[in-house]
Amino acid sequence: MERLTPDLILDVFSRLPLIFLIRARCVSKSWHTIVSDPILSTLRIQLSLTTNILTDAIVLTCSNDIPGNQLYFVEGEPNYPIVKKIDLSFIYGTGQFLLSVVGVCNGLLCLTTYPTFPGRSFMDTIDTLKYICLLNPITGEHKQLPIFDRPSCFMSNMTSLCCFGVNYSQPMRILTSLCCFGFDGSQRVFKVAIFVFYGNHSRDVTSSAVDAFKDMTTEMYVYTLGSSNLWRKTVGNVPTMLYYYHANASNVFASGSLHWISATPVNSSEFKRHIVSFNLGYENFSVIKPPEVVVVERSVNCYALAVLENCLSWVDVNHEDFVDIWLRRSDNGVESWIKHFSLQKELIAPCFYGIVQPIKLRENGDLLLLHSGHFIVYNAQRNMCEFIEIYEDPRVMGSAVEAFPYVGSFISCLQ
Repeated sequence: MERLTPDLILDVFSRLPLIFLIRARCVSKSWHTIVSDPILSTLRIQLSLTTNILTDAIVLTCSNDIPGNQLYFVEGEPNYPIVKKIDLSFIYGTGQFLLSVVGVCNGLLCLTTYPTFPGRSFMDTIDTLKYICLLNPITGEHKQLPIFDRPSCFMSNMTSLCCFGVNYSQPMRILTSLCCFGFDGSQRVFKVAIFVFYGNHSRDVTSSAVDAFKDMTTEMYVYTLGSSNLWRKTVGNVPTMLYYYHANASNVFASGSLHWISATPVNSSEFKRHIVSFNLGYENFSVIKPPEVVVVERSVNCYALAVLENCLSWVDVNHEDFVDIWLRRSDNGVESWIKHFSLQKELIAPCFYGIVQPIKLRENGDLLLLHSGHFIVYNAQRNMCEFIEIYEDPRVMGSAVEAFPYVGSFISCLQ
């Protein structure tokens, strides 16, 4: 080690699997200093953008037999995974809550909780955002974000409506809210953003889909880790089409922007699909066309977003026999969609249902997928699927609902 330059030592350490780095911190003080150096985390993250070596998986599981949702840290080969439950006692020690993963980025997790009340769902209300925290599952550090100045369920300003020829006024209520998390590479800071939508219409798409955008207004709250302990608020910048985001198939971070599948209504039963993008550096929105112009019925189980080979990916299960996975690549600054996989549904499941979530594309070409709570390794060359069980606890077998590609780091969230 004495003969190696500091830069070469960092380069060597940056290529080691995470489990070896964790062990290396206990070898000596000098190794602990190297592993804890923020530069090492930066090198590992940059390396992950160009290779498929440094990727682990954070898996969100849920089970009726376990109070609350559980997070599992998974690493190693799919056939021989090393599974460790992440300590969430700092959340569940405060009461019974259900856990939601807002996002995973550069080694940090953004989590939020919502209370459980029988017969009522709080997934789309502002109450889901009472507790937001950042967690580094490697170091165990966690930071609870300050409670932002949440509006009440109704806005104080009034809006005039006309019904059956009679004019009257009523307050605008919160229709839904959306929380997201990512990394601003230009300023090298983490950001959490919350979008709030107000209006007078129900989110029930069967009754007022076309009219839902009328009289709608939006607010955006942004929290920047390390800059201050306050939320910044802006009004009216969030596009109203994001109101119809697909919560279970979106919120993907790629190339410095967050992405959601959204829609604009054509009539009461059909929607045009779009991808709404939010650039964390400029804090502005743009719209990306899907691989094909799609007008579909109300079902939201046809499309999803993912990240493969550091590219935004579009997953289409609308075909009767195949699952098509597209990658959005850039060629001399011109971005276009390229169909990368076309998977046979019968290989994935005899009774195929719901969306397929790509997790990781390995160096040998194998694709790790999640479908209906089960992990699948698809080999493109042999056109075969292998089903993987990764859980130590039999109570959570087949109960995974989300899986996130994860690059471990020692970045501190205590800023």
